[in-house]
Amino acid sequence: MTESMPASRTWIPALSEVLVLLATGMAALSGDLAIAASGLFLLTLTVGLRVAAVRHSSLDPVRGLEAGAALTLGVLLGAGAAIEGNWRLLPAALLAFSGAGFIAGSTRLFSRLRSRFEMAFRQSLTPRLLSSLESIDTLVLNKTGTLTFGRLEVNRVSPMAGVTEEDLLETIVTAQQQKPADEVSRSIAELAAGRGISARTEAAAECLAGPRDELEALGIKLPRAGYAREGTTIWAARGGRCAGSVAVDDVLRPEVRHAIALFHGMKLRTVMLSEDDISSTRYIGWRSSVSASYGNLSAEDRKAKVTEIRSAGQKVAVIGDQSSDSALLGMADLAILMEDVPRGGGERLTLKEKNLLSLAEAFGAIRSFRLGTRLLAGAALLLGICGGLLVLGQQVPPLIGPVWGILGSGLLAWAAGLSRS
Repeated sequence: MTESMPASRTWIPALSEVLVLLATGMAALSGDLAIAASGLFLLTLTVGLRVAAVRHSSLDPVRGLEAGAALTLGVLLGAGAAIEGNWRLLPAALLAFSGAGFIAGSTRLFSRLRSRFEMAFRQSLTPRLLSSLESIDTLVLNKTGTLTFGRLEVNRVSPMAGVTEEDLLETIVTAQQQKPADEVSRSIAELAAGRGISARTEAAAECLAGPRDELEALGIKLPRAGYAREGTTIWAARGGRCAGSVAVDDVLRPEVRHAIALFHGMKLRTVMLSEDDISSTRYIGWRSSVSASYGNLSAEDRKAKVTEIRSAGQKVAVIGDQSSDSALLGMADLAILMEDVPRGGGERLTLKEKNLLSLAEAFGAIRSFRLGTRLLAGAALLLGICGGLLVLGQQVPPLIGPVWGILGSGLLAWAAGLSRS
């Protein structure tokens, strides 16, 4: 992959090259041939590289050669200082070496970011995508398929005193054998079958099973305390007396809690929107530790919620599937698809696998890149200031100090501009 050029920053290195040309001319007029030769060498090479970068819209090979040019410049200045006995050239040589180090450092930072990005996404990293990812402060996630596997399983069996788990499961499968099968009843039946429990047709008349309100409407007294709600709860009664309850809910993806913790560590807000009932949604929200969860939402309700979040000035990334969340994805500042096959275009990213942890690690790499480039830009600015102080202290020839400082900081600013372009 090649790195695209941020056209809005190209004037910075161009200005640096003009200053290099000015310093080279002044050095030649003053008879300082070592500085003049070094300046001409660097100027010829960097201008040629700049032309190549513009023609091919790529920085990858160019920045490596620029670092080599700055390194060579330092060697030439150091050699000139040794040959001519002009030790005033040594600080300028050190400035050139520092500039080479900054260029190499920024290249290394971007290479690490690109590697992490390509591990997570199917698309190539571009300045526009990088800028979009950096601006995100809220992640909107669907419950089913994104945070969970979309399949149900029993996560709690709570029999009443004097009732065994086997008796409770037998009561439920017996009561549900005459009802239409759904995912909840199938998950309970699978657990019962795994324990060798089957329905007893002769006891069907005295067995009841269903949600709390359904059994209470039939006059069954159910306990209010000591049975914290977990997932979708099915209550059971036998002979008019409560036998206990079984909680069923979606299976949470194993990486979700770690990924959500990483998002929160980066000050990203996570919001879960689901069409499932509110209690089930809140339970998954509690288990996954998302910032906020909203359930029992229609497609229009979910779109309204995203609009509400964006109207508060937050930049939103929607994470979901093209098949079930297409309308929601279209409203996002950035859409991230969790699919095996990439679809769509525009401002959309596709994860290589349904794994929120890889997405969290990609966001972490972007944060590290932004911090690293800012630190290097600050160091490059300090380099320019040091060059100016050396000139004021008459430690280097006039203009040489700030020129090489501006050159190093200009090239770095051009590269670091990717994080904001």
